[in-house]
Amino acid sequence: FNNNFSGPIRIAALFPTGDGTPLNWIPSSGSQHFSLINVVAFNDANNVASNVVNTEDEYTFSAGSIPAGAQIQSLEAIIRAFLNQAGARAVAITARNGPSVNIGNGNPLSTGPKWYRQVYDTDPITNAALTVLSITANEFGEEITA
Repeated sequence: FNNNFSGPIRIAALFPTGDGTPLNWIPSSGSQHFSLINVVAFNDANNVASNVVNTEDEYTFSAGSIPAGAQIQSLEAIIRAFLNQAGARAVAITARNGPSVNIGNGNPLSTGPKWYRQVYDTDPITNAALTVLSITANEFGEEITA
């Protein structure tokens, strides 16, 4: 996949549209997790947090402005995370479809906010070509890995 010149392309930004499963992190306010992180201008006071290894938060996504049948070259999942207490922790970007989960590489956290990225050239669960269904059927989120 994606081993040739792409020609003209379009980039679409998609934000979480709902809470997925599991939801093990703690929201800074309210009970919805996705609504704290689905914004363009981040406010670090609005967040979901965990310090427990193997806890995961997942979110659902809609296709947004991506036309049905569009050829999807790649998917880049991005999270913003930081360490808010003493100790060491790592975070990974996750993709989930039911019991199947793809846990990316653990990234050591620092005390200052940092962006972490995971690029998928294929569906992270099936390894098939990415489609609009790959985005809407899978959930994406984060997990404390260490």
